[in-house]
Amino acid sequence: LFVQHPTPLDRLSALSAAIIADPPQTAVELAELLGRHLGAKAVIWTKEASGSWKAQPTSHGHRDPESADRPGSQRLYTLSEGAALTLAPAPEAGPVESILHALVKQSMASIEQRDQCTLLTNVFEAMPEGVIVSMAPQGDVILANPAAKQLFGRRIEAANIEEYANNPINTKDGHPLPPHEIALAKVLQTGYPLLQREYM
Repeated sequence: LFVQHPTPLDRLSALSAAIIADPPQTAVELAELLGRHLGAKAVIWTKEASGSWKAQPTSHGHRDPESADRPGSQRLYTLSEGAALTLAPAPEAGPVESILHALVKQSMASIEQRDQCTLLTNVFEAMPEGVIVSMAPQGDVILANPAAKQLFGRRIEAANIEEYANNPINTKDGHPLPPHEIALAKVLQTGYPLLQREYM
């Protein structure tokens, strides 16, 4: 009976495929994915203000029982500023380890980008002012936060500036506003901001 064990490159290929199929959402998920596919013990370390390293619990609440104030002489895979990961046993120096370093870096960049997008989305959604984002030159409305939808109702869902302008909008004193005077239309036409305009 001949049993062929997966090579480090085989494991790395399987890891890459798993990350592409289901990208990790956090550093902990990435660490667990690395440990599972590489057959290694993955530990996340964070650097404290004192300069010492501390092992962090996994999502299952387990902590490395042999953690010390620093990860010893183990190879560190940088996750972010002040955070790193170790694998035991660590891959041997060479092409596989270089690819692994690049894979960890790319995965963490994707995680950080998703976190930034989530933060910006939350801020956009929570703003008390109505915000409309439209695409020039047609004026297609591509984003509107809840405050804008509350102000404009279904009119905000217009496909483009012409449909948007066909809905009645009044000046502050109650007079109908000509379509070409609508702020969104003028900004799209001129490219300059309009300030202190009030409509009803």
